[in-house]
Amino acid sequence: MAILCLTVRLYLMSVAFRPVALVLLALFVVASRSAAAQPPPGAIRIPAKALKNLDADIERFRREWAVPGLAIAIVTPDRVVYARGFGQRDVAKGLPTTENTLFGIASCSKSIGAATVCLLAQDGRLDLDAPVHAVWPAFQLADDYATLHVTPRDLLSHRTGLPRHDLVWYHAPALPRGELVRRLRYLPAADEARTAFHYSNLGYTALSALVEAVSPDHASWEMVTRRRILTPLGMTRTNFSVRDSEKDTDHARPYRMRATPPTVPNSGQKTTKPRDSAALSPLEALPLEDVDAVGAAANINSSAAEMGRWLRATLTDGRLDGRQLIAAEALHATHEPQMAYDLNTPDDDVYTDTYGMGWVIGSYRGFRYMTHSGSLDGFTSEMACLPAEGIGVVVLANLDDTELPHLLANTLLDRLTGLAAIDWGGRYQQYQQEDATAAAEENAIANPFRVADTRPSHPLADYAGRYRHPAYGDLTLRATPDGHLRGDLHGLSLTLSHYHYETFVTATEEFQTAIGPTAVGPERPAAGPPTPAGAGADPMPVGGLRFSFATDTRGEISAVSASLEPDAPAPITFERLPDTVRLSRPQLLRFVGTYGPSPRDAFRVELTPDKPDSLLVRYPGQPTQRLLPVRPTEFILPGMPGYLLRFVLPPSGLPSQPATEVLTIQPEGVYRDRRRSDTGGPE
Repeated sequence: MAILCLTVRLYLMSVAFRPVALVLLALFVVASRSAAAQPPPGAIRIPAKALKNLDADIERFRREWAVPGLAIAIVTPDRVVYARGFGQRDVAKGLPTTENTLFGIASCSKSIGAATVCLLAQDGRLDLDAPVHAVWPAFQLADDYATLHVTPRDLLSHRTGLPRHDLVWYHAPALPRGELVRRLRYLPAADEARTAFHYSNLGYTALSALVEAVSPDHASWEMVTRRRILTPLGMTRTNFSVRDSEKDTDHARPYRMRATPPTVPNSGQKTTKPRDSAALSPLEALPLEDVDAVGAAANINSSAAEMGRWLRATLTDGRLDGRQLIAAEALHATHEPQMAYDLNTPDDDVYTDTYGMGWVIGSYRGFRYMTHSGSLDGFTSEMACLPAEGIGVVVLANLDDTELPHLLANTLLDRLTGLAAIDWGGRYQQYQQEDATAAAEENAIANPFRVADTRPSHPLADYAGRYRHPAYGDLTLRATPDGHLRGDLHGLSLTLSHYHYETFVTATEEFQTAIGPTAVGPERPAAGPPTPAGAGADPMPVGGLRFSFATDTRGEISAVSASLEPDAPAPITFERLPDTVRLSRPQLLRFVGTYGPSPRDAFRVELTPDKPDSLLVRYPGQPTQRLLPVRPTEFILPGMPGYLLRFVLPPSGLPSQPATEVLTIQPEGVYRDRRRSDTGGPE
């Protein structure tokens, strides 16, 4: 199942600050400052039974949840308590996973990205609380107030008002980082800045570009991060590109569950041999997803062993093996709560109601808790810390959208602190059943909203074409013989079936998942043991994404809209690009001439001097306009929506005869202008 969530496992609910939230946040900041002094290494006592049978228990979890490869590290401030790999990093080749295997860590990159920004702030290269636009004018949002006031701290804590808009960058590796940042100005906000929490990967992409803009030698975010964090901590194999991972001899292959599960023959014979669900799982290998351009949002690849070094530095405010390797104040700044939001989860055991900078901050069964997770095609990751207890855990998996890293992290925290065990696996399965029931009920009540026995107003072929949004890019649609529209959005495929009137609905669960991932928290996982994507899915899911087409004043399809960003105030609209035709010079010459009711009011149609295969029109007292052919006798004026020139040819149809008149079609009406008798046509 394709996924792009790179998500913190939270209910990322948008909610404005309330007075009580401000009070709680202030108290939490004070508490976090008081927790800055970590216990001395000798004070960390891991219960002896915590590691008993741990290998076997983790392997059992891996098999039950059908994860091909898994890597885990447990650390305290002074040492690595445990580091192991389980399963296979490459199933086809039978290569084992180790604690040194590289995985895509997705949104766990944000904690490192936030630290880099805070280090530059400590250097005086930027101010966390000064507007980004003041030091980097290229930063521009759709809202003028937000453009002029949003700060690095706002971006780091997801409080700019900008929601995800992930389809701008997802599966679009050809877009460089600078272009992604330029497109921010075309993305509608969900709320005013600093009024609500909206998780935004593009916010961290902008921060990556900001680092390059303000660093002394204009070094990239990647270069600065390697110099200031990775190299000092000895994270020598951690990298920022899948191309570098591919060169490493120990990197994990990403996987997802196949849409169609394999058939397991039933011989009717009983067996007592336990089944290895990982071996039976319908795994599909995926290519490594190129997310280089998104920077600190998601582009780090690392191992459990090296992420363990990062967590040790996190627990000690940058001090590792007796040396201060990263400035303590910069690291500690990222651990302070910055933004509150409503969680609305059914569990009382884990409470995460604030976001710091690259970290989710809350309480785990009474312990102060810092965590973040990540998910990208074929990889899922989880890191969690109990700072006052000096415990850190990282879990990496090479399976798409699995909850195993999170439930394992919780299970390990229970064991390491001596807490009574919670059956996190069973709890997650219960949530899966509840979510499935809720989804079925939602689909059932959605049916009445579909108007039966309707038809689209145009032949299916009329909806085919190229549509463009300035940030989301080009959406290309084509009609198919089986009565559907097949679409492509920079590599993402979709199938549209007629829903009612001018609305079509996606018929591929994969695309729906990509644009609307289930964003849930540690307390309410979205899935239990994997279910193959599409299993039991309605071929026409009522809850599918709807695409609605619009027509212009001439009755032609002019745009298509869809809620590609659920938190945006309105659907994302793609304007149709003209379907141009190529006309020969003899064909164009038939339209050359002067048209109008009188010489004083006449306008001239001419061949373009530097492009003899195109036309231009000169209106008295107006700039010269280029004409773009969309049909053999029809031309539009680029940049002037709703304007069209339609030339009328004589009834004889002889190719040498010039047009007799031209109809100027405008939004306010149609004007007829005959060819002036004193002008000629073909030369």
